[in-house]
Amino acid sequence: MRLELLAFDLLLIGPPTVASFRRSTFFLDRWGRAWASAGLVAVPALVWLGWMCSSGGLAFSPEHSFAGSGVSLRGLPPGAVLLMPAIAFACLFCWAVGFARAADQQPPRSWQFGLHAVLLAVLGAGVMGLVSGGPTSAQLAMLGIGLLSPLDLALRTRLVPRPQFWAMLATAGLLTLVFGGALIQRGIVVHAPDELVGFALIGVPVEDLGFALALAGAAVLVFTRLELRAAATARKGWLARLIERRFGGYRHLLAPIDEQLPLRLTTPRKVAVIGAGLAGMGAAVKLAERGFEVVLLERNPYIGGKLGAWKTTMPGGREIGMDHGFHAFFHQYYNLNAFFEQLGLDRNYRSIGDYMILAQDGRSYSFKDIATTPLINLLSLSRHGVYDLREVAGRQTGLEMEALLRYDPAQTYATHDDVSFASFSERAKLPTSLGLVFNTFSRVFFADPDKMSMAELIKSFHFYYLSNDCGLVYNYINDDFGTSLLGPLREHMQTHGVDIRTGAEVTQIERKPDGSFEHDGERFDYVVIASDVVGTRALFERSPSLAAAAPQTAARVATLEPGQPYSVFRLWLDRGVTRALPGFVITDRVKLLDSITLMHAIQDESAQWVAEREAAGQGGSVIELHCYAIPEELYESGTVDEARLRELFMAELHHFIPELADAVVVHDYFYVRRDFPAFHVGTHATRPGWETELDNLFLAGDWVVLPFPAMLMEAAYSAGLLAANRICRAESLREQPVWTVPQRGFMAGWPKRPF
Repeated sequence: MRLELLAFDLLLIGPPTVASFRRSTFFLDRWGRAWASAGLVAVPALVWLGWMCSSGGLAFSPEHSFAGSGVSLRGLPPGAVLLMPAIAFACLFCWAVGFARAADQQPPRSWQFGLHAVLLAVLGAGVMGLVSGGPTSAQLAMLGIGLLSPLDLALRTRLVPRPQFWAMLATAGLLTLVFGGALIQRGIVVHAPDELVGFALIGVPVEDLGFALALAGAAVLVFTRLELRAAATARKGWLARLIERRFGGYRHLLAPIDEQLPLRLTTPRKVAVIGAGLAGMGAAVKLAERGFEVVLLERNPYIGGKLGAWKTTMPGGREIGMDHGFHAFFHQYYNLNAFFEQLGLDRNYRSIGDYMILAQDGRSYSFKDIATTPLINLLSLSRHGVYDLREVAGRQTGLEMEALLRYDPAQTYATHDDVSFASFSERAKLPTSLGLVFNTFSRVFFADPDKMSMAELIKSFHFYYLSNDCGLVYNYINDDFGTSLLGPLREHMQTHGVDIRTGAEVTQIERKPDGSFEHDGERFDYVVIASDVVGTRALFERSPSLAAAAPQTAARVATLEPGQPYSVFRLWLDRGVTRALPGFVITDRVKLLDSITLMHAIQDESAQWVAEREAAGQGGSVIELHCYAIPEELYESGTVDEARLRELFMAELHHFIPELADAVVVHDYFYVRRDFPAFHVGTHATRPGWETELDNLFLAGDWVVLPFPAMLMEAAYSAGLLAANRICRAESLREQPVWTVPQRGFMAGWPKRPF
């Protein structure tokens, strides 16, 4: 059968190709570099093979291949041409799956560099034989093996001294004995006996074995060099470039900026900004920088809203910082990060290093090494064990999951806002591990799976993961927010004339006949309401003239509800954490606990407290426990049982970090709040936008509908920025650039697949 040699090639390529899609042996995302390496090293191998055929040392049977049929390449049948890269690809799969990670984690010992001498001795013997007697198959095989040493040194891969490299060569030798022996025994490959040294293993000449080792070794070295280069330069492959081109880039300007317009106001205008969270502070800063007289009104005794900070007194009288809990500053927060960079606040950013989820059974899911290119990152999740690609490739799961790639601001809410994540998960039959990731992600938006709108979750996945290459490894601020963030922000606002009034709750706003607003006898030309959902709803209820002037907005505001209550429990303990964890981890809650923050690992003040205890011969740690959505059964009466919550928090902390089971609590701070917006099923249609019927009244916060996808802190700040821009536009001033991720998913607008 003339296809037999090609069948052998497919037998070599087939199993690695199929296994490349499996979770435990995922290799698909590195096919480009693997085939490039295989093709490159196949060139000299084919030159050798052609020389062997032309010199009569080796022949391919016409009965089992297309030898002599006119479809050959320089005398080599197609099966022989494919054989070399097929061998190299199969070996690269074995290397990547079985040896590469261990080689990375185990640096070579000094004596192992002597293995270079072994290869160089083989190289020297091959050169001497070549000079003295001309080229023979054995001498060329020795040259091929010996050249692995200078190739390793030239490419700076440092693999020759590693035992995993030699184990890979042994594997390649075993494959050669199996497949090469079969080719010889079947008569597909025929050697001329006088061209061989006469020594064979299981019928395979030692020359063939040598060439196979040289081919496999060279392929691994070239592939590793390409891997190192890709990691060092983050150079995008052709597929990543095509994906980015499909999106039109990952960073889009929402609207063009007219650079001809002036930056500063010349006619006095006064603005009231109600609420000093991110939305309010952002609006206040941008307006003050343009010359507006800004009054920032905040009901709390501190600024910052959910980034606010205050002091708690420990036993002994020491005051130490406290805040609303850990906040992640993702790289896709384009507008917020630009704002912090302008003020120099990004100097306090530190990378968390890993986005990690701890499962109840002790397993952990790390996103540190996940590819960041959209779509490729989904394949990378499979490769790193988060799910099995086969589990989501079927019609039912696959079709449902495509909704994540089809995000469209109109279509997604039309089809999925009335669907909860819980019902979507059941309908899609999500694999357990993938359901865990979705569950933990949904609670970050202060809702249990049966309440969380699937449309909001699709938008969130689009924003954080499927519309940009920023990845999920985020930054945090390395000290308490009062010192590293809010202090500099307050100073900047005051430098630009912002009148900051804390402890100034706004209970009513009056709309005057001339269109202006009044609060406590003070007149304002513009108002930006940047309070939370509870405060905004109460303000409209107590401001009849405001509600009458903006009835549509008032009706939408009346539908606003806060999400489920959330809780933060910070503990100062008398012993440390021995387990290696990033500073913040998400937990697969047993009953209550959604995340754990090792404050002493990420915050200077907490680290100082632990360092002082250790200097005194004591242990210590500062642990913050979060529940983003307290289960309804724990507040059925309308009030939360604090003692019960503390008990559950501690039990789950000990479950995930057992070494703290006997720790003594030196100090703690516990609170429950309910002021985050509810992104519940069916609420999007009535949610207010940032604009109102009035051209001088705006809403801002993470709860307003924006003209582009954004969530949490980025949504809050961007809403304030949009409000400030619209006020600037009304006064014919230049606006601030507003950036967004792509506004539609990769597959948005594509017809649904028929299978």
